[in-house]
Amino acid sequence: MNRYLGKFILLAGLLLPLSLPAQDNAVRAAVSISVEQGRDIWAGQQVTLDLDLKTTGFSFSNSHFNLPEVKGAFLMQTDTTTVKLTDNIDGQDWQIVRYPLALYPQKAGQLKVPPINVRFTTSAGFGSEEKAFDFQTEPLELTIKLPPGAKPGDLVVTTTTFELEHDWQPATAVTKTGDAVTLNVTRKARNIAAMLLPPLPVFRVEGLASYPQTPEVTDKTDRGDLTGVRIDRITWVVEKPGIYEIPGIRFQWWDPDRRELKQQLIPGLSLDI
Repeated sequence: MNRYLGKFILLAGLLLPLSLPAQDNAVRAAVSISVEQGRDIWAGQQVTLDLDLKTTGFSFSNSHFNLPEVKGAFLMQTDTTTVKLTDNIDGQDWQIVRYPLALYPQKAGQLKVPPINVRFTTSAGFGSEEKAFDFQTEPLELTIKLPPGAKPGDLVVTTTTFELEHDWQPATAVTKTGDAVTLNVTRKARNIAAMLLPPLPVFRVEGLASYPQTPEVTDKTDRGDLTGVRIDRITWVVEKPGIYEIPGIRFQWWDPDRRELKQQLIPGLSLDI
């Protein structure tokens, strides 16, 4: 064997095993959670929390996190879309995967978001051994405001876009016992999960039986924009003669951009049987 070739093989044998573990040991990881600052946060509003998984390594895998229960609010992942980012910290490049989470505060006051347990694996580079990490985010504390004009304890819907459609069926008057009338109501709200749109109040009185149906709730996401759609139906059946007044239903919502508490009314119905 050529003596120079032998020295090269020996040198490679000494260097190669040492280089990969050094890279694996150097891989770093972290997590953070943040919310956009400098803006009022209103009860009933969708607040986006950014959960960031970070690594100095090559890629992520086996990512998992558990969302805690938040007292006075709902925390959920309404969209599985992630955002990939990069950052340079102290001269070192970091890869970041961001998970947007939706927080819906239900009342005014101080709101505490507990830590979120996060785990994932990463490696220093292609072909390197993966390293597992387990983290807990820092808790968050937010100040939630009640929209002016809303009453404490009210379930408030905060949205920039609210659409309401309704109709009574049949359109003609109910005239005898055994007849039925149905109210159909469709609501659409931007950046609100459909499950958070409040149920319709059900008018109940002797002689007029009420039958609320199971609502249809649908969330539609378009490029990260969420629209909640809820369809409610209530049927009243006349059980005995009389004069009945089904009261109207008033809906209110807070527009955070215009800072207006808006209202829309569904007129009631009079029955003379």
